[in-house]
Amino acid sequence: TAGWKNVLTLKLMTMSKKQSVLELPGHLGKSCLMDRLAFLKWIQVLRPHVLSDLWDTCMFEYQCAIVGHFGKQIIEGLDDPNEYFQTKQAEFEKAPNESPNPMVARIQQKLSPGGPGSSPTLVRTYFRLWALLTGNETVALREAILKWSKRWNLNNDWCRDHALTVLQEWLFHDFFKWLHITPHSKESLQMTGWSLALHEIEADAILGQVLADEQLHGSGKNPEVFRFRSEGWLADAFAIDWNATDESEVEFKKRALVNFRISLDQVELHRLRPLAANDAERRRLHARQFKKELAWRNGILRKFETQLQGYVEKMVQQRQEAKRGQTVVEAPSLVKDEAFKWLVLYQVPDENNRCLAYLKIKKAEATDLTEVRVRQCIKAAADLIDLQLHEPSLNAGRRRSSVDSNPSRK
Repeated sequence: TAGWKNVLTLKLMTMSKKQSVLELPGHLGKSCLMDRLAFLKWIQVLRPHVLSDLWDTCMFEYQCAIVGHFGKQIIEGLDDPNEYFQTKQAEFEKAPNESPNPMVARIQQKLSPGGPGSSPTLVRTYFRLWALLTGNETVALREAILKWSKRWNLNNDWCRDHALTVLQEWLFHDFFKWLHITPHSKESLQMTGWSLALHEIEADAILGQVLADEQLHGSGKNPEVFRFRSEGWLADAFAIDWNATDESEVEFKKRALVNFRISLDQVELHRLRPLAANDAERRRLHARQFKKELAWRNGILRKFETQLQGYVEKMVQQRQEAKRGQTVVEAPSLVKDEAFKWLVLYQVPDENNRCLAYLKIKKAEATDLTEVRVRQCIKAAADLIDLQLHEPSLNAGRRRSSVDSNPSRK
């Protein structure tokens, strides 16, 4: 079994790279969030109809849920809400090209008081997680999002949470209340809202790394700094730190050594320049002393490597202690972006309601990997983002229909 796992690991190396960094566990980890980001970006590129279907399936229900939940806030300050909306609706119908959608404009005004580009935090707080939509006013929205997610094989809570974020970006975009004037811009708005929602995931990934830093170094603290010390070396002439949530031990050592050699070159230049410019200085030194002066950097390099290794061992111990506390874990291997492209091709139906089988993906992508390895890469990508793969029978290259699921009619 161990031998088989080693072979499998070697086969997948072309599609992944070990990170050797620490992060928060599970879906809070930076890797999981950035991998989900890659997957969702490929949906936007390869399956834009998924976005338009979210609009058609859920946008009306989302607005109704917002009005149902935040009705008091929306009509706050109005002496007679019915008269207000009747008046606004009459103005809208009389001169639609000069008036925004009255209900949308009111929602944006009251629930996004910061103006264009501001985040309606009140809405975001309550409508952030699909699983927590438990009020009667959200029943239709909850069912609509569930229907959408199942239709496109995105049947996971985090996909539904993303849908909620996209719907919010659409509703509170300034263009939305003027969409009746420029209906042709709907597709552009759909793309923009999806992209803005992706920024939320990026922000969560950044926050995840900040929280991982706190778990490793302590709240409000930075990594301990390594400072090289040696006779004849200026104090604080070289300092560097290693953050194990952002850089592997190997990469830190490379960075430290390269930067130290640059500093060493500058210090050595300062030491040797007088010898190069002054004949008397050179004659003053015996051959052994002169040779020692030229070899000075070799001794400094050895001291540096010794001190650096001591610092690394101390930081590795800190790293291990944090892992034992299970507050941070080893980040999974970094999977190449094309694996998430293949996952979309396999998992998410196209406009004809078809998904691609592993062999079709291999041929379409013209990859040198075997069909088995393509399947392994897709499975690995799905596991990283906690996405359950659908039944392989759906990827036979046929239109999915009741005929396909009824053996007696085949």
